[in-house]
Amino acid sequence: MRSIKSHKGLAAIKGPPESLIIFSCGFDQGTVDETQNERNGIFTEHLLNHITMPDQDVETILQNVARDIKLKGFPLPWRASCLTEKVYLAAESLEGKSIYS
Repeated sequence: MRSIKSHKGLAAIKGPPESLIIFSCGFDQGTVDETQNERNGIFTEHLLNHITMPDQDVETILQNVARDIKLKGFPLPWRASCLTEKVYLAAESLEGKSIYS
């Protein structure tokens, strides 16, 4: 039987304006670094399932990731957002959407 690696803690961080910072776990929580696919941690595995969904803003994507992680019984990701507009990572159309570079 393989052991599961777990790490403890997250240091406080402040981001610049118009930024989004996300960590795979919250303060004083551990996270599981290995999953069934043996390539990604729990957060990355679920993020990869949602990140290419067209016309989903990044906050909605992260809410869906957190929901999936919660359903599996793992600690929730932590994020800090200073975004003032919706940000899209994949879109069917760019019409009416903010573009950042």
